[in-house]
Amino acid sequence: VLPKLPAAFGDSDILRAPFGHSAAIAMQSLFVNVRNKESRSSCREILAERASETWSGPPTVIFPEGRLTNGKKLIQFKLGAFQPGRPVQPIILQCSHRHFDPACTGKSRLALWLLWPLRMMTQFVNHCHVEMLEAYDPVDNGRSSNAFEFARDVRQTMAAVLGVGTTEHAYDDLLLYRASANVCADFEVLDAKELFNVDSAQLEQWLTAFKACDTDGSGVLKWSQFGKVIAEALPLVAQGERLPESLEGLFRFFNTDGSGGIQYRDFVQGMAVLSGRCDTESMAKLAFLLCDVEGKGRVKASVLREAVDNLRIAQAEPLGTLGDLGGRGRAAGALVGPACLAGGRRGAG
Repeated sequence: VLPKLPAAFGDSDILRAPFGHSAAIAMQSLFVNVRNKESRSSCREILAERASETWSGPPTVIFPEGRLTNGKKLIQFKLGAFQPGRPVQPIILQCSHRHFDPACTGKSRLALWLLWPLRMMTQFVNHCHVEMLEAYDPVDNGRSSNAFEFARDVRQTMAAVLGVGTTEHAYDDLLLYRASANVCADFEVLDAKELFNVDSAQLEQWLTAFKACDTDGSGVLKWSQFGKVIAEALPLVAQGERLPESLEGLFRFFNTDGSGGIQYRDFVQGMAVLSGRCDTESMAKLAFLLCDVEGKGRVKASVLREAVDNLRIAQAEPLGTLGDLGGRGRAAGALVGPACLAGGRRGAG
């Protein structure tokens, strides 16, 4: 009797493939919409059912990274395969190539997914080295109740055999990378989540806004582009009154790395402040800079009243303490910049 063909677990985008989707369905494969919470939850339940001893169907094959990478490092493993606490069989796939990378990374990423089979066939030969490691039993290793440590142990084992390191980049980083095109997203999504309480969907929305502002497609907002953004997106005070010195102060606030241009990382930090996701001190500084229309380190009482009225009309969240007027008709203060995302990836996979 022939062994049962394994059922794969994959992205629901596979269902759009012109030929492979019918075979995948026939093999009882599972598909998840990674952007849909209910879909992810349902798949976790099905995985737990298929991992139980009562399951009599085909074994399930899962690619725990969730996306193809360039193979230089192993990114975070998704926990779905490890949450049932059942033994897993690690399998290593290595695809060597000369021209077209079957994993569609690097320059090969530019190939449309519909052309992937054609590009594969244009190579004289495609190599794939398959190595099966010993099954890992979480019970024997004391990991049956901790899916994170279970996944970490398996990842470390596979990385050691591959001779590569690991990185804390995850599936969300790859989604952002795919959407970024020529924009440099040189931070980890996990860092942004911890600092600003944002999800990958919000980061993609801010990326779309950044691209709309980056009219020359350079991946960096220049002074002239920044001035237009301030005028259109932040009408808290009468923009006609704002002097170049004021814009310069705002520009320095957003340009946290001092590079002379606002990159996407800087833009995310600024948007986090605007949306009330930063500490009160950072929000207070931005509010002060917005109201300091002359760039002299002080705010006129008339401008402050106008800004407060506009905020009330917009029903915005407080941007922080605007300062104590002290009966002097102006507010002043020396404040710090926003919490910063670390620039540069820690070993992108």
